[in-house]
Amino acid sequence: MKDAATLQVNEVFEVLKTSPNGLTSEEANRRLTEHGPNVLVEKKHASILYKFGVQLKDLFGVLLLFASLLAAVDAVWENDFSMWEMSAIILAVVLINAVFSLFQEWRAEKAMETLKSWMPEYAKVIRDGELKKILVRDLVLGDVIVLEEGDRVPADARLVEAFDLWTNNVPLTGESEPQPRTIKAIKTVDSSYLDVPNLVFMSTSVATGQ
Repeated sequence: MKDAATLQVNEVFEVLKTSPNGLTSEEANRRLTEHGPNVLVEKKHASILYKFGVQLKDLFGVLLLFASLLAAVDAVWENDFSMWEMSAIILAVVLINAVFSLFQEWRAEKAMETLKSWMPEYAKVIRDGELKKILVRDLVLGDVIVLEEGDRVPADARLVEAFDLWTNNVPLTGESEPQPRTIKAIKTVDSSYLDVPNLVFMSTSVATGQ
């Protein structure tokens, strides 16, 4: 399937098998059953010791631990203090790398929690040709979402209509200035999807327009 950002508006409807009138309630329920709810999937919480052990299990970490062990054995065998130093340095590298990886994982988990807190509970959609208010978790592929000034975006989406639309992307990019949005298709995604003007993203908000 082509990238959503490169599709013309009529192609978006065609690919997602929907229309400006939205899905029927029956089709929406079928897709919800097939694809599941629109929720952020969280990893099961594990103990810090388990996470630390996982960091040491990758091939590079195992090789370094083995090298540290060999250096320690050689230090005992040759009674060479410098090999003890070598063993300690290698072990320190492994531990520092594991701690850094744990810190990165912790930051990712906190970012996920922040995104969840910014998600709205309800979304406005066109279904059965009518404007309806539904739970965000019940959104499915092909739903036509309606956004207005002050609304939080309930899911990543491709714009098919936009009237003087600007979004506040602070939760994702840190940019304090609102960014203009458009429905125009682009040729290719050259950098981050966050820079693509015909897309909107979950947890951002509508600054102006609709």
